[in-house]
Amino acid sequence: MSAPQQATAKKAELPPLNKIIRMPKVREITGLGTTAIYDRIKDGSFPQKINLGSRAIGFLESDIQLWISERIEASQVGC
Repeated sequence: MSAPQQATAKKAELPPLNKIIRMPKVREITGLGTTAIYDRIKDGSFPQKINLGSRAIGFLESDIQLWISERIEASQVGC
């Protein structure tokens, strides 16, 4: 295998990068308000937050996208 082929093969093996998104973006993506998000985190029905500092939190974008996908699948059951 040539060097470029090896590099391509290694890239294919790497997991996708996780991007941390902040609360305003999470609200925009999900359509939920801050209180609704915190309520769902508390009851375990929403991805856990990531503490970024003393007054900053974020979420893994992949976790939020998975949560949305699960909501879509749940809404289509029985259709």
